[in-house]
Amino acid sequence: MLIIPCFYMKIKEKKWFFSLLGFLIVLLYVLFSSQPLKKELQLLPEWTVNLEDSFLAHRDADSHFVRKETEVLLPFLQGHYLGAVYPSGEVAFIEQYAQRASLSKKYWIPYEMNAKKTLVHPMDGGESFQIKEEGFPFAIDSFLFTFFPGGNSFGSYDAEGQLLWSASQWSPISAFSVSDKAILVGYIDGNLRLFSADGDLLFSSYPAGSKYEIIYGAVLSSDSQLLASICGLDKQRFVLYTVDGENTKIIHHEYIDGEKTRARFMQFNADMSKVFYDVDQGLAAFDIKTKTTNLVPLTGNICSMQNLSFENTIAVLSKKNNSWYLSLLDAYDEIIASFSFTAESASLFTYENALFLGRDASLSKMELVRK
Repeated sequence: MLIIPCFYMKIKEKKWFFSLLGFLIVLLYVLFSSQPLKKELQLLPEWTVNLEDSFLAHRDADSHFVRKETEVLLPFLQGHYLGAVYPSGEVAFIEQYAQRASLSKKYWIPYEMNAKKTLVHPMDGGESFQIKEEGFPFAIDSFLFTFFPGGNSFGSYDAEGQLLWSASQWSPISAFSVSDKAILVGYIDGNLRLFSADGDLLFSSYPAGSKYEIIYGAVLSSDSQLLASICGLDKQRFVLYTVDGENTKIIHHEYIDGEKTRARFMQFNADMSKVFYDVDQGLAAFDIKTKTTNLVPLTGNICSMQNLSFENTIAVLSKKNNSWYLSLLDAYDEIIASFSFTAESASLFTYENALFLGRDASLSKMELVRK
C-alpha cells in the first residue's frame, strides 16, 4: 500500500520536469527563429558597355576624352580596345590598337613588335611624349619602363620620356615585379635582383637548392618588406625572403610537387598576410604567419587575381582553352562563388566592392553585396 503513493509522487515530479523542459525548448526556438538569417552573397549586374559602339561614338565626337572630376578613372585593356571608364559606366576614352599595348593608372601605350620611338599617352588626357630608345614599353603602377632588345636589360623613364637609369645582366629577364619603392627582377640564370626606385642595386642572390637554377616567378610585397619566388628545376622551390638590404634572407622555403617549366603566377594579397601562386591543381595560398599552404582547386591557368574591399574577398580569373572561370575566394581561401563563360579574350579589374569583367567586345560592372 505504501509503494503506490511514492510511485505517484515520482510521476508527478517528472511531469513538472518535462513541462519545464518543453517550455524552455519553445522559448529558445522563439528567440532563435526571431533572429534574421545571414544575408546571401550576391553579384549584381550594374551595367554593360559595348566597346565597339563606344569606340565609334568617341571617334566621331568633337572631344575624345570625357573628363569627370567627381569620379575616379579606371583603366581597361580588353581585346583590341584600351581606354578608361568611370564607375558610373561612362567611358572616358577608348582606342583601338593593332598589335600590342601596355596600360597603367598613369599611361597607355600602343606599340608594334619592332617598337621604336614609341609614343606614350598620359591617362589623364595630357600631352603625349616619345620614348626614343628601341624596345618594348611597359607601364605599371606609377612606373614607366622599356625592355631593351636582347631581353636582358631594361630602363626606367620619367614623365617626359627621359631615361633615368638602366640595368643589365648577361641572362634574359624571366620575372618582374614592382612596389612603390622598389623593382624586383628575376633572370633565367637563377639570379634575383632588387633595385630601388632610383636604380640602386639593393640585393642580389641566387636562391639555389635545385639542380638547375632559373627564376620562374617573383613577386614583391607592396611595402617592399617581403619578396617571394618560384625557382629552380629538378626539385623546384617556393622561397620567401625578408627584405633588409644586404641582410635580405630566406625565412621559408618548400619544394613544390608538379614542376612547371613556364612563367609562374605569383601575388601577395592586400594585407600581405599571404602569397598566392599557381600549381597544377589551381592556386596555392601560403600563410606567412603560420607557414602553412592551402590549396584552392581552380580550373585552368591563372590569368588575374584582384582584391576587393568587400569582406577581404579575392576575385580570380582563370582560363582553359576558350573557357574562362571567375571565382571568388573568402579570407579562408574557400570558393564562395564562381561561374564560367566562353570568350576569345577576357580581363578583370576591381574597384571597392565592384568587379569589372571584360569579355571580347564588352565590359561589365558587377557589384558584390549581401542581401
